Amino acid sequence: MKHKIGFSAAAFVAAFLLSQTAQASKCYVKEYASLGTAQSDKLQVAAEPAVTDQTAVDFTGGHAESAAFSSQTRYVRLWCDVQASYAIGAAPTATNAMSPLSATTPEYFAVTPGHKASFVANP
Repeated sequence: MKHKIGFSAAAFVAAFLLSQTAQASKCYVKEYASLGTAQSDKLQVAAEPAVTDQTAVDFTGGHAESAAFSSQTRYVRLWCDVQASYAIGAAPTATNAMSPLSATTPEYFAVTPGHKASFVANP
């Protein structure tokens, strides 16, 4: 017995598939000069305001790099909207064989001024 999909079901499936848009892959880089304090206690928090809040790094089309970190930057906060691999260095190139960043979970790293962050999707 063959099953046929009616026109309305096929139209629904086609409309659903056409309505799905590809999600952009972006990471946000925020630079900090020092750790924060609260009532003279050192905490594991970044001191706001940030030195720089960079434009999001769009790696939808493949590997992409941030701008070079400021001469005042000692720490960065990385937040990606999708799971990504990253590399940090003078001329980094991230590959998906490198350490991953979980989607929507910020990570903080100590860095060298003038270095960059590199990102690539890691599904």
